[in-house]
Amino acid sequence: MIAFVGQASALTQSSIPPKFPFYWGSNAGAAYIRSIPTTSQIGIVNCAASLPDGFPPLTFLAQTSGGCPPFGQDMNGILRQITQWQQWQQAGELPTIYDSSFQTSIGGYPNGAIIQSAVVPGDFWISTTDNNTTNPDTGGAGWSPAPSAYATGDVKWNWGTTIPSGWVISSNANTIGNATSGATLASSTTQLLFIYTWNNCSNTLCPVSTGRGANAAADYAANKTILVLPLAGTMLVGNDQNNGILTGVPVIAGSGINSNTSFIGETFHTITAAQLPSHTHSGTTGTESAPHTHSGSGTTASENASHTHQSNYYPLSVNEVVNVGGSAYLVQNSFSTSTTTGESANHQHTYSFTTSNESASHTHSFTTDGCGACAGSAENNTPRAMVGYWMIKL
Repeated sequence: MIAFVGQASALTQSSIPPKFPFYWGSNAGAAYIRSIPTTSQIGIVNCAASLPDGFPPLTFLAQTSGGCPPFGQDMNGILRQITQWQQWQQAGELPTIYDSSFQTSIGGYPNGAIIQSAVVPGDFWISTTDNNTTNPDTGGAGWSPAPSAYATGDVKWNWGTTIPSGWVISSNANTIGNATSGATLASSTTQLLFIYTWNNCSNTLCPVSTGRGANAAADYAANKTILVLPLAGTMLVGNDQNNGILTGVPVIAGSGINSNTSFIGETFHTITAAQLPSHTHSGTTGTESAPHTHSGSGTTASENASHTHQSNYYPLSVNEVVNVGGSAYLVQNSFSTSTTTGESANHQHTYSFTTSNESASHTHSFTTDGCGACAGSAENNTPRAMVGYWMIKL
């Protein structure tokens, strides 16, 4: 019950008034109730009520003065309309859904008015100006997402397996479009995200089926589909904003580190020679002083150069007896002789050798060559992370 203090009522959690389980006149027959017209009935139906006039002046005059009593149907009619809305609000339909006809009839929504999107259930808009006659669901001016609410295109991470209403998974393959588009998510609830993606994401990254037309609204109406911003397997990072923090990070797609929707970095990277630190490998072998020899053998190469052979014969004395063939001969003259022969025959010489022992201490210095086998698989650059869904607000 409501407790009254003077002329004001104290509104507490426990003082909620009874709700309307039925609206007024819900069982009234047509002869006993009628809808209240939005135009004046003066001169049309005497004494009939209307929204602009309420009960007309004649209902306030005595019948003897030409007046007439109000219609009971009108009383039931206005009470029905009032209690229908009260029941609707009590059922949780707050804020009300955007209504362009109602908006026009009242001259526009006031500053601070909160309404529910007619496209995406659960989305709310707040008017930032009085007499607001634009449509928030088509990007009209003077509207902002209600505070503490996600706006179309917002991204959030979710580790569950159920996708909440009003969101779509970014899977690198999901497309959106109207109910007859044949998209992965084909629904009228995709209109806002379709337009947002069309206006903010290039056709290279977020292609439109059969190519982009005049504008986003035209493509949506033409049953085209558009790829949802592809974020699967991607971590998000802030725009560098020309601070140089991300300078040198490779750009995979897009305009670069200062441009939104660009993709940067690599999950796997193979280090190039140019990325290795400057270095050498050097060293010296241990000393060696044990006695050792070197031996070898072989055959010389063929030789046919001209050369000579010289022979010398020993001298013989005068009157010396020489035995030749078993007979003795007396040589009376003394002589000596030598000969030189020419030789150009092709020939070879074989050889073998063994050096003397060598025990002098000595060392061998060296520098390694490059590691040809070192260029292997790419290095994993991914930090420890938990896998979940990136979801984008419709």
